[in-house]
Amino acid sequence: YELYSDVKANPTIANVQNGVAAYKASGADFIVALGGGSSIDTAKGIGIVVNNPDFADVKSLEGVADTKHKAVPTFALPTTAGTAAEVTINARKKMVCVDPNDIPAVAIVDPELMYSMPKGLTAATGMDALTHAIESYITPGAWAMSDMFELKAIEMIAQNLKAAVDNGKDVAAREAMSQAQY
Repeated sequence: YELYSDVKANPTIANVQNGVAAYKASGADFIVALGGGSSIDTAKGIGIVVNNPDFADVKSLEGVADTKHKAVPTFALPTTAGTAAEVTINARKKMVCVDPNDIPAVAIVDPELMYSMPKGLTAATGMDALTHAIESYITPGAWAMSDMFELKAIEMIAQNLKAAVDNGKDVAAREAMSQAQY
């Protein structure tokens, strides 16, 4: 395996392009993305560009990209609860890239990976998850089934975020927060 960790908190185009070069040089068959939304979004960008070289500038992925091939198989292991980068078709960095070909093949959400998150990051990603749930609930595209999930997510976050912030190793709170982001 090769480790690529040149990822900024808000990934840059260069982070993705350097990652593409590192992936190609490694001879790897797949990507394991471990970390928060920035790491996972960078991995998604790397995976989609490797299999769709016409988008090597990365900028052309902005909006709804017309890629032809699925991304390199990507296994996402989030260490934060809030971005849901591991299960969405979006990649963000002050630009949104929406592409069904870049969604990770597998997402493993293990609350234990979040035990060491600092309180501030736990609070911030929890509020991010809450914001996503509210946005999904009030969007014009919402319907009865999505409303059901979003209302449950809002309830779970309201009941568990403080406990997760107060005690990062609160198993029940971390599990609830992990589930609420979907």
